[in-house]
Amino acid sequence: MVALEFDSVINKRTSVRKYLKKGVLAEDIKAVIDCGKRAPAACNLRALETMVITDESDKTKIVNTTYKGSIRNNNGIQSWMLSAPVFLIIYMDMDKCKKKYGEDDYKKDAYLNASASIENMLLKAVDLGMGSCYVTGFREKELTSFINIDNDKEVIAILTLGYEDKAK
Repeated sequence: MVALEFDSVINKRTSVRKYLKKGVLAEDIKAVIDCGKRAPAACNLRALETMVITDESDKTKIVNTTYKGSIRNNNGIQSWMLSAPVFLIIYMDMDKCKKKYGEDDYKKDAYLNASASIENMLLKAVDLGMGSCYVTGFREKELTSFINIDNDKEVIAILTLGYEDKAK
């Protein structure tokens, strides 16, 4: 696939909430994740990890941990996510961050590092002709227990990934 010009990629990036029922190639998922790994990070600390979820049952369980808007317990989930063929769970090793940045600054630096990585991933998705959405409305304890990550890791975001369904 021919890469888009940079300004075109920036201008085409949008939050996609409706996807085609079309799979995403493993090499394209890897390319998106690799672009996240190439983002700048304070002190060059590489504490961000990404989990790829494609199983429909697992995606349903993840969606059941989400909420709409800013109200955690409003009983509404982000069911639109289920149309995405891929979820990327982005999480940070907070112990690694704490050791590197210290008790006072580790969270700020961890979130800044994660945001830079996520932006690279979102832009690479556009470059590959895909859409994505940056989701932060989830109940972390429920999500963390389901995806079975260590207590020292903190989920920062869920990225949905796939080909946008532009039909009305």
